[in-house]
Amino acid sequence: MNDFGDRFRRYRLLLAVLVGLVFAFTLAVSATTSLTASPSPLVGEGSVTPSDTPATTCQSGLVEVNILDFAFSPANVTVCAGSQVKWTNSDPFPHSATSDTNLWDSGTLNNGASFTFAFDTPGVYAYHCNFHSSMHGTITVVAGPPPSHFVYLPLINK
Repeated sequence: MNDFGDRFRRYRLLLAVLVGLVFAFTLAVSATTSLTASPSPLVGEGSVTPSDTPATTCQSGLVEVNILDFAFSPANVTVCAGSQVKWTNSDPFPHSATSDTNLWDSGTLNNGASFTFAFDTPGVYAYHCNFHSSMHGTITVVAGPPPSHFVYLPLINK
């Protein structure tokens, strides 16, 4: 066969191998991600298990909750797994941000003090203020958007 036909076959073979490797890599990354997931959170009364978490849009990074006028604002937030929530007390009175299942406890937050907690596992986490029983809220953690995967194929010049 001529030289052009051989090169074309080699190019198609190389392209098929590269596509196969990209596919295998994608499967391996997906399998690794599901195998290294964090354990389920402690689930208390009135909580939703991680498998029941609704798929909604989430905030990522550092999400702030202000404590003011004897209320958490916002009281209910939805964050992506891996995000952090920071509670800051803007009241002149002491407050706390405490998980209903004792997963975290800020301790006493005096005026101007803050507490940050990282949420890695999807689920719904109820919390309250130890000093004021009327203050409560929820942190809903959902799996974040899937990572973007780009496939670059080599350019073969002839």
